[in-house]
Amino acid sequence: MNEDANHRDNDRPPVSLADRVRSLKLSGGSPQSARRGAFWTPWVLCLLLTAVCGYLAYVAFVERSESATRTEELDAPPTTVVETDSTKLPPPKPGSVTLNAGGYIIPVQRVQVSPKVGGQVIELHENLLEGTFVKEGTILARLDPTKYKFQHDQAKAAADIARAEWEELKTGNREEEKKHSAAQLKEAEEARKQLTDELYRLKQSGRGSTDDERIKVESRLRQTEQKVEQLRQMDKIMQDGPRKEKIDAAFARYQQALVRLNDAKYDLDNTEVRAPVTGIILEKKAEVGNTVRPESFGQGLSASLCDMADLTKLEVDVDVSERDLPNVFQGQKCKVWPEAFMHRQYEGVVSRLMPVASRSKSSVSVRVQIQVPPDERDDHGGLLLRPDMRARVHFLAPEKATK
Repeated sequence: MNEDANHRDNDRPPVSLADRVRSLKLSGGSPQSARRGAFWTPWVLCLLLTAVCGYLAYVAFVERSESATRTEELDAPPTTVVETDSTKLPPPKPGSVTLNAGGYIIPVQRVQVSPKVGGQVIELHENLLEGTFVKEGTILARLDPTKYKFQHDQAKAAADIARAEWEELKTGNREEEKKHSAAQLKEAEEARKQLTDELYRLKQSGRGSTDDERIKVESRLRQTEQKVEQLRQMDKIMQDGPRKEKIDAAFARYQQALVRLNDAKYDLDNTEVRAPVTGIILEKKAEVGNTVRPESFGQGLSASLCDMADLTKLEVDVDVSERDLPNVFQGQKCKVWPEAFMHRQYEGVVSRLMPVASRSKSSVSVRVQIQVPPDERDDHGGLLLRPDMRARVHFLAPEKATK
């Protein structure tokens, strides 16, 4: 046995010094502990990475907020804003700024130019483009007038017929018709006179005439008398003319026909679409060949030709917080600075406060009318103030403090 053991020991390879050192190293734990450590390591790294990213994002946000605040302070005009949220503060000085707010420039009156009748656009004004200045009454477009011309001609013919009938009744019967009626009456009277004489002779003849002959003559005489009375009434009607009620009815039919004619002419005239106000084209919505029907709005057809407004009458739409409403009143003087031209200052006045507040914003819309010079232009002849530009508004305290 010892020889066999010695033989096996001799067959083993010699153990190096490094292997002996590793064999003497204590074990760090069981295999299960090693696996648990390998499982938690990625999650710990993810948490550390998330914390670092959050910290960097927070630092960038703070720096951006401070930069924006500094930029706004530098761009804002040098004014002193007096906080008036607290009722314990003393009243603001006359002419001082009580509220500073931002808003958007809008036209006082924005007109949607829409034809009063529908049809196909066959011609547009040569300068019907965005930014073009047009005067009131300028023809902006022409619609196809064929259908409306037919309706106008038909209404005109009906009006002519009604007028002729009314003129006929108003003028009365012609002299020839009156003479004809009088002649018929005279003829009937002569026939009655002749039958009267004939009956008289038969009665005087006694037995020379039979009863049957006298009966026949008497019957013819009564018929002639009825005929005479009938013709006498007809002659009276012919001499007096038509009744007043008939003339009035004919005149009413003529007036009705004129109304229809005017309606058809109104439609025909409105195939020429004219500018309702003097202003500038803001948006073009139709081209030659489009079918424009105002009554078909929202059904895939054009409902209008363009939008236009008078840009010399502008106002700023400002959302004022509900807690700042005590600082705003109608007729209040303001200072307005367009953000695109902060070096230009405009006088303004609060024209109106909207009657309904906004639930989502907890604010009320306030309109500040701007006093724009009528001939104000930039170096290239273009407009300075344009709709939907942003502007800053300073609301000023009244010059004389109200009691």
